[in-house]
Amino acid sequence: SLPSRPAGTWFAAAGGGAAEVTVRSYGAAPGEIAVGVRGGSDAREVGREPAHEIGRAFVTLGTGEGTALIPLAEIPVGGGEAFLPDDALDADNHRWFAAGPAGRTQIGLLEGATQAGSPLSLALAAGQEAGQVDYRRLEGSSLTPGALSGLDAVVLSDVPELPEGALSALVDYAKGGGSVLVVLGPRSRPAFYGQKLFPALSGVGLGAERDAGGGQWTLRLAAPGHPAFEGFAARAGEPLTQAAFHHAWTLRPGPTTRVLARFATDLPALVEDGRLMVFASDADGAWNDFPTRGAFLPLWLQALRTLAHGSAGEDLKPGDRFAAPVPVGERAPDLRLTDPHGRPVELRQTLAEGARRLVSAPLTELGLYHVAAGARPLREVAVNLDPRESDLARLTSADAKQRWAAYQPIVLEGGVDL
Repeated sequence: SLPSRPAGTWFAAAGGGAAEVTVRSYGAAPGEIAVGVRGGSDAREVGREPAHEIGRAFVTLGTGEGTALIPLAEIPVGGGEAFLPDDALDADNHRWFAAGPAGRTQIGLLEGATQAGSPLSLALAAGQEAGQVDYRRLEGSSLTPGALSGLDAVVLSDVPELPEGALSALVDYAKGGGSVLVVLGPRSRPAFYGQKLFPALSGVGLGAERDAGGGQWTLRLAAPGHPAFEGFAARAGEPLTQAAFHHAWTLRPGPTTRVLARFATDLPALVEDGRLMVFASDADGAWNDFPTRGAFLPLWLQALRTLAHGSAGEDLKPGDRFAAPVPVGERAPDLRLTDPHGRPVELRQTLAEGARRLVSAPLTELGLYHVAAGARPLREVAVNLDPRESDLARLTSADAKQRWAAYQPIVLEGGVDL
């Protein structure tokens, strides 16, 4: 089977980049298996470029799982499909994913510093070159719903404060499903963040600045398994980087806040609350040497893609409903969803927490669904089998009782008179 990967992972490579594909096996002998990638549209779609193979490689299966980077002749536009050779169970030999412009995370960057070439902008430029993100610069004085349209996440990097109109546009953007990353620093004004922005978006509270007192703090993992830290430390308390942090703001987690990393037991470093993520020290190197460390680039790119994943792409299972806020700058009647055959899927508009949302009927077809505003494509949504469906091993009676313990099951053994 082909397990899910978050929205596809794209790397710079010869030709058109590469796709990271993981293959999971249930009971097969270790060895190598050929894996291909198709670009273009699903062969079932009408009026679209037919799917064609753009890459193939071998994945080595060790103890049931293996991963490989497959060089691609081109980056698929819109979406693609990873596939395995035919076998007795074809349904789990395919996995669709969003790719190309639709798979890239769209980032808007607003910085408090005036100089060009900041460390964070250079990290985003590297991610753009690798095909992971697209980013554009924003100005606080011209932050309007139109300027935020199409963005998956907005980054405020040590911005002192926003004018009232820009603040209102950002709050509406977040209520419409957009993600916001706030990087605090020496220019950040606590009255704006602690009394205006944070209360409007989350339960995060802001306290005073803190100094390490001649010492230093280390950025340590607090949320093992969080996708923002894939490839980093695995256990809580382990350092995510050897960077030295000397100054930070005090963050007070709210009832729905998750602390992802800490500088100290009583000093959260990175917190997440819904569509808001807050980092308590700067990204320019004024309070730390983080920008000089190798972890700086991958950590920010992964954190942003993880934060924006809910609006940048989906990986749904059959029977799930597509649900998304109406994007800023779009009219609900103009938005449409089509299935892998190109047939329209009805979208119903609802109002939740002050934001307009579109909800579909349960999606039953495997493949790529297309979201568009009129004739303009917005994104792709992949519907794939749960990889656990590939495990054909029969449950024992004890396993069945444990799996459905909440229902207090009674297992009838063979020969029982019903």
